[in-house]
Amino acid sequence: MKHPPGMGSIIGIGIILCMASCTGAPPAIPDLQEESSSAVPSEAVQQTLANAKERVKRLRKLAEDFEGPHYYPELWNSAESRYTQAEALTPVNEQEYEDAIKTYDALGDTYDEISLQALSRYAETRNQAVQRARERALAAGAQEALPEQMDTADTTAAEAQQHYEAKAYDAFARESVAAEALYNLLETEAAALGLRSEIETQDLSRFDPDTFASAEASMEQAVSAYAGKDIAAAQEAAEAGRAQYESVLATAWEARAREQQQRALALRDEALNLKAPVAMKDAYTQADAVYTEGESAMSIKDFKQALEAFTQAVDQFLIIRDTTAKKRQTAAKAIETAQDKIADSDKRAKSAQAKLGGIR
Repeated sequence: MKHPPGMGSIIGIGIILCMASCTGAPPAIPDLQEESSSAVPSEAVQQTLANAKERVKRLRKLAEDFEGPHYYPELWNSAESRYTQAEALTPVNEQEYEDAIKTYDALGDTYDEISLQALSRYAETRNQAVQRARERALAAGAQEALPEQMDTADTTAAEAQQHYEAKAYDAFARESVAAEALYNLLETEAAALGLRSEIETQDLSRFDPDTFASAEASMEQAVSAYAGKDIAAAQEAAEAGRAQYESVLATAWEARAREQQQRALALRDEALNLKAPVAMKDAYTQADAVYTEGESAMSIKDFKQALEAFTQAVDQFLIIRDTTAKKRQTAAKAIETAQDKIADSDKRAKSAQAKLGGIR
């Protein structure tokens, strides 16, 4: 059977309507809210999250570099726990991205707070460390012995402060540490040069010439490393030089102390032979006590103190020996004079008796 034109379309529509009515429900309408929450986030949102993460990373490192964990341990540990949780997030849709952005923003604020508070304390601690290092260098005589290097260290310290005031905190930290290292080097070098001066003045290198030569070589290495701006190597070489100079001095003072100990002992024996403990009891007791102090200093390897004690004992025993000997000589002469007088008196008596016998 043929249908009039257009009838086929009408029938088709009717069939569709019938099918819809037969199911008992209208066609499903998409849930716009669900579609929105499951939508892929825009590039702008993704970039915002990336920026928030980068901010957290930067502020976290800043807080860590300036010892935030040390100054504010509880706040730091709390932030670290939140950071671990944030890093575990895997946002998929736009809403999850928005939530993650809020999490990272809040975390960044926390690290920013820690870093700002830590910075002032860190700067104070650094400045105190630099000042203490400078004072030690001055006490060691660096200003007199190494004036140019001292000026360089002072300039570096001043530049560090300028960086801090300009909020260039990384540069401040770097220059502050460099200034402290320079002052520490100056302290070591000045101390080593002071020991060297003592060795030269007292002509003590002869007691250990090899070690003295090694010390000289070490100090030359320190100067060379400083010129090459290798402060760590310069410090190491200067410390070696100082230790070697100290070794030379220890050897020399021990040798000289033993020399004086033998002199004091010999003089004490001479005084004993002259019966000084009887003739000069108090003086001898005092000298013997000083000698004993020298032996005590030797036992603990304080050779410089031992040398001083033995030298004092030498002077005291020398006086005691000579005084006692002089007293004995005086006493002997007095006895001899008395004996001469007695003999002369006896002679005169015998002569007178002889004369009296002749008169009779």
